[in-house]
Amino acid sequence: MTTAPVLGPLDVRLRARLLAEEALHAYAETIDAGEFEAWAAMFADASSYRLVPRENAERGLPIALMDCPTKAWIDDRATAILHASIYSPHWYRHLYGNLVVTDASDERATVQCSYAVYRTSTVGDTELLSVGTVDAEVLFGAAAPIAHMTVVYDTARIPGVLVFPL
Repeated sequence: MTTAPVLGPLDVRLRARLLAEEALHAYAETIDAGEFEAWAAMFADASSYRLVPRENAERGLPIALMDCPTKAWIDDRATAILHASIYSPHWYRHLYGNLVVTDASDERATVQCSYAVYRTSTVGDTELLSVGTVDAEVLFGAAAPIAHMTVVYDTARIPGVLVFPL
């Protein structure tokens, strides 16, 4: 009889980091490709998404620029972007870095990373849209790997209108 190898604490954190990075990169790809139904599908049944200014996060204030406390709200946000919102065409490009695993198990991890999002217009002008941090709880082996995500943006003035999630 063989038994599965027992992972040590470093092995669990390295595995968690790799799987969390893959989930965040897939998350970004859905937004960057404009696939908002796929973006919403990345969230688990019991999930939330918040987009919060840094000042409010530091002061513990509840006001968010985008607040989707349930999966139904996330689905509604995707539907609104695809069918109800009016905005000039543009593309996003997400960059993540400095990912830190703050808690990990074989099933899930809590991570924090820095992000930068650039927005490009249809004429090719690119601007830095937002920078900040992402706090996420990621589920491993799940079809919908994002349990909770809070994006805390440092950018005091987001140019133009923010329609898409970050």
